[in-house]
Amino acid sequence: MVEPEKEKQQHIDGEEGFRESEERFRKVFEEGPIGMAITAMDFRFIRVNARLAQMLGYTEEELTKLTFPDITYPEDIDKDVGLATKLFNGEIPFFHMEKRYIKKNGEVFWVSLTASLIRDEEGNPLYGLGMIEDINERKRAEERLRLFSEAVEKAPDGFQITDLNGRIIYSNKAIEKIYGFTPEEYMGRHVDEMNADPEYASKVILPSIRKTGGWTGELMVKHKNGSIFPIWLTTSMIMDDKGNPIALVGIIRDITERKRIERALTESEERYRTLFESATDAAFILDIEGERPGKILAANQEAADMHGYSIEELLTLHINDLDTPETAQGTPARVKRLLAGERIRFEGEHTKRDGTVFSIEVIASVVEFGGHKYVLALDRDITESKTAKKLSDALNEINTAISSTLDVDDIMRKVVVESAKAIGAETAAIELREAGGWLVRYVYNLPQELIGRQSTGEKAEISILASRLGRPVAINDTYTDERIDRTLMEKYKIRSFLAVPLIVKSDAVGTIIFNYPEPYTFTATQIDFATKLGVSVSLALENARLYEAERNIADTLQEALLIMPEQIEGVSYGHLYRSSTETARIGGDFYDIFELEHGKVGIVIGDVSGKGI
Repeated sequence: MVEPEKEKQQHIDGEEGFRESEERFRKVFEEGPIGMAITAMDFRFIRVNARLAQMLGYTEEELTKLTFPDITYPEDIDKDVGLATKLFNGEIPFFHMEKRYIKKNGEVFWVSLTASLIRDEEGNPLYGLGMIEDINERKRAEERLRLFSEAVEKAPDGFQITDLNGRIIYSNKAIEKIYGFTPEEYMGRHVDEMNADPEYASKVILPSIRKTGGWTGELMVKHKNGSIFPIWLTTSMIMDDKGNPIALVGIIRDITERKRIERALTESEERYRTLFESATDAAFILDIEGERPGKILAANQEAADMHGYSIEELLTLHINDLDTPETAQGTPARVKRLLAGERIRFEGEHTKRDGTVFSIEVIASVVEFGGHKYVLALDRDITESKTAKKLSDALNEINTAISSTLDVDDIMRKVVVESAKAIGAETAAIELREAGGWLVRYVYNLPQELIGRQSTGEKAEISILASRLGRPVAINDTYTDERIDRTLMEKYKIRSFLAVPLIVKSDAVGTIIFNYPEPYTFTATQIDFATKLGVSVSLALENARLYEAERNIADTLQEALLIMPEQIEGVSYGHLYRSSTETARIGGDFYDIFELEHGKVGIVIGDVSGKGI
């Protein structure tokens, strides 16, 4: 028998131990580094610790008003509730799962949940105890790794990793397509086994990688079936966090097709050499039977110069990379026509490497050599001819407009606006020679206060230069031309200009000046337009001035012919004259009335025949 005092001491010790145990649990629960929750059998949160509240963005009090399905991501609820039900029913002692919670702010994040039972003294389930660890960052890393792995697996080029000695430890699906080996068959092989020269990798490639960190070049390798074919290999070193090499990575591209095309082109060299080397048009050979119809397989130097690329760079592009979006839209339809055997001709637009857009005319047809079909396309830059047509049409419209009036102001206002728009000038002005100087009379996109500004001497250098030469003067960069006042050019943001003299009977009477805010190289087409414009405007000015002079004479003559006496005694009369046209203001008719002797009156009515005054 246990003595009463000893039994009492044992009871005290037991209670003390229980209190210590409970205190340890409380500290672990409340101060633990992971989220913890006690849940009722109806899934309500009875108690949560501060870490869990912090993870979820709720207060502890807010969480005790919720159930765990309330904050569980919808797709994870069924699994979580199912396992919890089995736990409370005593079917399983605990469970572990990775699941998603929804924070108070709506953000979804991943946790690792381990749930177990809290039982009473008789072993009956009382509550569930959940321990929740935030694994969101790990899941993100896993997702990034998954995406990377998927990208590598689906890459069109072969991707392999070897140890530092060159033995394969990983390969993607493209390797199987290239070499014919499954990943399992490929694993563990040495790279020397794949090369046509079984010692090349060990003697050349691996030492180069160790020395320089990588190796790139063409290599002849063996297929599983024993055939030899070319690849393009790019290798580099993989380092650990401390910068120590741990593996080698290699990117492999099967260049059999490219090499076949190169051989086919070589075999047909005599046939196509003249076209490619001496053609004044850009020449391309494009893929039409592969996965990407329109891939550039060959190009001549003219094509490279026209687009601002090297030939090697063009061979990495698709023809749609050169097309503007509008032109590229027509590629599928053109491919169908070409495959149907049609020779096509169309106009479109290409983009140079620097972004400049220019117009092209393309003649394309399918050619066959080496047992394969390709597209031979000849591209001609028609930007200049289209610009010439545009400027010619604009000149015709300007001529029509200025020939419809003899009013000098009307002519000049139309000319300065329409010609500037046609030639693509940012601003423009017309200076007229008056009173020994040059007077700005008309402007386009320039401050109106310039109108009436008179220049003489050096300040009229642009008009003086153009009038002295008697032809359009193009200055490509006013900042570097010693003949031009740079200060004036900077004030009005003029970096280049084209000055067109207006000459009437060998005398310079004015200048049209087209201005550009950047350095600009004027084309022969623009110079031609400016020359013809100057002739048209000069002729219109001469006609307008001749008309004005002639009209003054005619007005005087008309007035002299139409003088009527104020009165003649004993005779009542009236007179009326009106020109048949508002423009002419005079006519060829005249009349007069005058008193004769002996009470007689004379009347004369006449019509002048012929033309002009």
